[in-house]
Amino acid sequence: MLEEHGLCGTLMFPTLASVVEGHMYEDPDLCHAMIHSLNQWMLDEWGFGEDGQFFATPVITLMDAEKALEEAKWIVSKGSKVVLMRPSFVPGKLGPRGMGSSEFDPIYELLAANNVIITFHNSDNGVYDMYERHQKSEYASQGEYQPFKKTDPLELVMDLNQQTVGHNLAGLVCHGVFDRHPNLKVCYVETGVAWLYPLWERMAHVYNMAPQLFTRHPHDVIREHVWFHPHFEENPKRLIDLVGVDHVIFGSDWPHPEGLVRPADWVECLEGLSEEDKDKIMRTNMMKLLDLVPETEAKRANA
Repeated sequence: MLEEHGLCGTLMFPTLASVVEGHMYEDPDLCHAMIHSLNQWMLDEWGFGEDGQFFATPVITLMDAEKALEEAKWIVSKGSKVVLMRPSFVPGKLGPRGMGSSEFDPIYELLAANNVIITFHNSDNGVYDMYERHQKSEYASQGEYQPFKKTDPLELVMDLNQQTVGHNLAGLVCHGVFDRHPNLKVCYVETGVAWLYPLWERMAHVYNMAPQLFTRHPHDVIREHVWFHPHFEENPKRLIDLVGVDHVIFGSDWPHPEGLVRPADWVECLEGLSEEDKDKIMRTNMMKLLDLVPETEAKRANA
């Protein structure tokens, strides 16, 4: 399948892992046990990138910080260079708290020390009740998510996933996670980037108003520590102008309907960029994050 689409490798995200945490607020122990079982299954069935092609992304839930640290240690011991986390607040026995809380520092420290990148993927956002307060009676919640029920257009317009992802990145930056862990790297995948632009402007406004609240400009923090995967219908050049070409990565939701039939056709959206910059976005940016030396650079080094 990779050869058919002209790809040299892929990160694989476990779809249903995105909703596990949101259904287990009341039982963190069960959530951690299920997450570990999923991770063990992915390791057994796919591996964590040992073949250099298929990188299944093990999951970490932060509901119990001590258990999360143990899971992170296990993941590192198995050689994974990437983990998946839910981009939302953290539920648990202590109540909800942000991912920038210092109780999670040992986890971030371990991941950064081993050059393991954190990926954030759209998920059960945990704030669906915000929409429910505004919905019409005919769209009233019936408990579990029903994928084939009629969708309220208001739900799509409010797009709580986008809001939650923006809050997630804002929390990491404003609560100093990257200051405390200068080698930490994170990627936002299948979140799109429409949410980034109003957040970018707001950060600039707050920094200009109260720079003493920050150690440096939030934009500089993002440009150093964060990578983004835009949706195919979004303008990648606008994103490049903000964060730089080295922090934009190619991705696709294929074979889901949000993806192109041939994912690599997205390179056509990069028309006008140099061949080197196209190669960075389509290939080498992600390879470097995974500590893989692109073939062209290996040849250059051995020349």
